Amino acid sequence: MRARTQAFGIDGVLARGKDEIIHASNTFCQWNNSFHTHARAQAFDIDGVLVRGKDEIPGAAETLRKLEQLRVPLIFLTNGGGCTEAQKAAELAKKFGIKVTRDMVLLSHTPMRDLAAAYARRRVLVLGSACTQIARKDLGLQNVTTVEEVAREWPTLYPFQGPKYYIPRNFSLPPGASAPKPGAPVEAVMVLHDPLDWALEAQVVTDVLRGGSPPGAGRADGGQTPWFISNPDFTFAAQYPHPRFAAGAFADVVKLLYKKRFGADAKVTETASAILMRGCRAARAPCTHALRCRLRFRRCLRSRCRRQYGKPTLATFRYAERMLDARAKAMGLAAGPHRIYMVGDNPAGDIRGANAAGERWVSNLVRTGLFTGAHNDPQDPADHVHDDARQCVDFVLQREGR
Repeated sequence: MRARTQAFGIDGVLARGKDEIIHASNTFCQWNNSFHTHARAQAFDIDGVLVRGKDEIPGAAETLRKLEQLRVPLIFLTNGGGCTEAQKAAELAKKFGIKVTRDMVLLSHTPMRDLAAAYARRRVLVLGSACTQIARKDLGLQNVTTVEEVAREWPTLYPFQGPKYYIPRNFSLPPGASAPKPGAPVEAVMVLHDPLDWALEAQVVTDVLRGGSPPGAGRADGGQTPWFISNPDFTFAAQYPHPRFAAGAFADVVKLLYKKRFGADAKVTETASAILMRGCRAARAPCTHALRCRLRFRRCLRSRCRRQYGKPTLATFRYAERMLDARAKAMGLAAGPHRIYMVGDNPAGDIRGANAAGERWVSNLVRTGLFTGAHNDPQDPADHVHDDARQCVDFVLQREGR
């Protein structure tokens, strides 16, 4: 990419008098500062990049404050969630001592807003921490239900109830009580964050995906209830020294149970399907040529898996671009960023997604989370590898001339 240059003739442009010279000097300085500032932006993963569990990774707050002072557009681009965007913004602002607004936070469920038009008033089963609050406040869904509510409608659906179990559930009816009238059929299942109670959730989700009355009997049309997942990650970096299972692992469990129970494959609808959950040849084939990898994967995304959610899906990175362009405009910058530096710890999510997202994106892999290798990742190689986010941002500032 060529740097922009501009030449000025002095007489009649900059030197018509003392006032004009001062004004021209200020204008040039403002233009020069604007060029450097809006030329690039930063997108940070959170877990494994800025924090591990509840602990800040050393240098993270200092790095974010430096970018704030330099007026660099930035967003937090994470496959995490379990709260609303406003709640996450407040949490990050308190932890790092910078101003964070809702429009700087892209959680795993954020791009799923495009489902609101189709499902706003239809009954949707939602899963994950704070799932009903997220569905209503962030996604605009008005008729949501939970696995517990489905289990109460069908009190014998889940047999492991009563005080002898370590989770003393009770969906059965009191003596003499009449059975509740089942609600409207569930028309979609949306996993908005990592499920918490896999035994109950896997049973209910498997039955609801099969559909029918009672759930599991099968839909009249023989199809499957649509299933959306906000986060394809199999694991994530938490405070524990080894990776923890995430929503992608839960999806694999449900797929296995569905296959063994009904003899058919459970399909994930317009989300992280086989290309990301199981991997396709183009995405998984080891290749030392980063450009070839990203071109092949981008073609595979376009042809097989459109409108997906969560990193590394293309929809999430396109949504991030729109957020950063809007941030630049809100900050009074002349244009959106030409280069977006993605900083992540997950080669299969952060790096694969940035590599496939186009020329605006520069992938940066750090060693503070899932990735700890001495060299680049062989399967999803990043453009640059750093020890931590602080070293990465110092590299970017030096590269950009700031």
